[in-house]
Amino acid sequence: MQRAGEGSLLAGEQVSSLIWPFVPVVVALALFCIASVDVLSAARSFVAGESLWTKGQKAAVLHLLNYSRSQLDTDYDAYLAAIAVPLGDRQARIELEKHPRYDHTRAVEGLLIGGNHTDDISGMIRLYRTFRGVAEIDEAIEIWAAADVDIARLDMLARTLRGRFRAGDCDARCVAPIQREIVDIDNRLTPQEAAFSSTLGRASRRVRALLTWSSIAVAVTLLAWVTWVSRSMMFKERQLRAALATSEERLQLAVAGSNDGLWDWHPHRGELYFSPRCAEMLGYRATELPHAVETLMALTHPDDVTELGRRLSGHMREGTPYDIELRLRKKAGGYLWTRARGRMVRSAVGKAVRMAGSLSDISDRKRFEAQLHAEKERAQVTLQAIGEAVITTDVWGRIESLNPVAEAMTGWTEAEAAGCFLPQVCPLTDEVTCDLVTDLVPRALAGTWPSQTVTVLSRRSTGESSARVVVKPSVALIRDKVGQAIGVVVVLHDVSLERAHAAQLAYEASHDPLTGLVNRPEFERRLETAILRARQEGCTHTLMYLDLDRFKAVNDTCGHAAGDELLCQIADLMRQQLRRSDTLARLGGDEFAVLLEHCLPSDGERVAESMRQAIAAFRFTCRGHVFSVAVSVGLIRLDERTSSTEDALGAADVACYRAKRAGRNRVEVS
Repeated sequence: MQRAGEGSLLAGEQVSSLIWPFVPVVVALALFCIASVDVLSAARSFVAGESLWTKGQKAAVLHLLNYSRSQLDTDYDAYLAAIAVPLGDRQARIELEKHPRYDHTRAVEGLLIGGNHTDDISGMIRLYRTFRGVAEIDEAIEIWAAADVDIARLDMLARTLRGRFRAGDCDARCVAPIQREIVDIDNRLTPQEAAFSSTLGRASRRVRALLTWSSIAVAVTLLAWVTWVSRSMMFKERQLRAALATSEERLQLAVAGSNDGLWDWHPHRGELYFSPRCAEMLGYRATELPHAVETLMALTHPDDVTELGRRLSGHMREGTPYDIELRLRKKAGGYLWTRARGRMVRSAVGKAVRMAGSLSDISDRKRFEAQLHAEKERAQVTLQAIGEAVITTDVWGRIESLNPVAEAMTGWTEAEAAGCFLPQVCPLTDEVTCDLVTDLVPRALAGTWPSQTVTVLSRRSTGESSARVVVKPSVALIRDKVGQAIGVVVVLHDVSLERAHAAQLAYEASHDPLTGLVNRPEFERRLETAILRARQEGCTHTLMYLDLDRFKAVNDTCGHAAGDELLCQIADLMRQQLRRSDTLARLGGDEFAVLLEHCLPSDGERVAESMRQAIAAFRFTCRGHVFSVAVSVGLIRLDERTSSTEDALGAADVACYRAKRAGRNRVEVS
């Protein structure tokens, strides 16, 4: 065994001695390749940037010419968006030309405006600054700088044209020279763009050739160095073998050791041996623990002594496994959780001879168990306190737990529901199809349960009828550590209050808060629908516009509160004269409107007259004063010739005005 180990270590040493000199070679070549790829990538980025520059310049010329003809702001905005690309690149070039220091932020900002990708910008800046002295690079930058002069001129023409258009003093004769100069600039830039691309291509090829030869030179140099190092290391082989032999000995000692302590008990002698590791666990030196049973009993936590004796007695008498967790006192104070395992050795006649075993430190596991228990307790408290109904089931749909909200919602206690299937405790019916939902758990496991489904829950009740709650179920899977589904969590969100609130908001948005009548926007919506129906079906409706007479006297005499009360009583009075299908609305102040659908003007006139008479006969009493009010009514016909809601209300309002001019308290038909 020793020889085999020695051979293995020597072989490993030889492999290491041969491999490690190549590591710096590989690292150096990798770094050189990374630099090469970075340079070539930057060159390609400049080619791509030139394409974006060209597209931006061409688009800018096109939009500027369109703007010179149309004078539309959209064309000028399109020009600004297109010209931003060349101008951004111009800003970056000007900044990068500064020596020795430049504003890196402005250079990056310019390249970003030029449409270059964020990941390419650092490489482009390095290529520009590093290879600035290369002839092809310098030639390309000179072409770029010359093109930027024309770009600046093009932008100045655009701003001049913008200023003249805004001043309003530029006609076709004024625009023509600018248009020609714009075209000339575009014609000059086209060959410059081709020259820049060609020069950049030559520069890229030159850089690639330079990097290739440099790679070969670096590789040859590094291989020569590796050869020299390898030969030097062969001279040290004997010294290394001696060192490996020493390391082998240390390794074997480490393998022989164990993190567990060992103990050996001889019952007939009363001797209990503790290995040095046992003493080390408790903070003692190996010689500090007396090898006696009394030592163990003195170190054991008082609460664990009884269980220790019971387990030991059971193992000795009945042969049950001896495996116990107990706390042992440490030298520094406190207790260490340990696990003691052992086995009794008996003589041929069955007499206990000795018992040996191991002692393991399980304090970390106990700490993790305590943390897990605390997390579980927090989860249970959270589940109990959550405002939604939460039900957990196994993968077969059998209920495992209900929180208090779920108990109240279903009418089942957690103890009653445990083990029952979900549809039995929580019968859900699809609100749309009215079908009973019996496959919620299978669909949750398959991932096909729709999250927006609204269902109706029938709550168990002791009365004759059960309560029904509208809920939106959502599901989540409980998974084990390998991701296997082991249960389902069903959360029932009660949407009844939300719906009631939405209905209340809808009612308040369409009704007058004082009288409870339909308000003006809702009345106009219904009127528009009636007009559309009249056009499509050829039916006839009647529209009335009502304005109370002598209402101001009530407000002036008794105050606005009395006026509000009068409006409410008048509204109730008018309701009594109408059909349930008719619409009565308060348009504002003391003005009302009535829509009589499928009603001829003659019938509508009789309804209006009855309302007028009822209001005229009404008496309002407040603070000892008795008031009589009246109403002026304007009535019009709605049929297929009615053009719009505004025209209909306007015509009815005019008819009402004529009724007032004619003496009030009357019905005017238009």
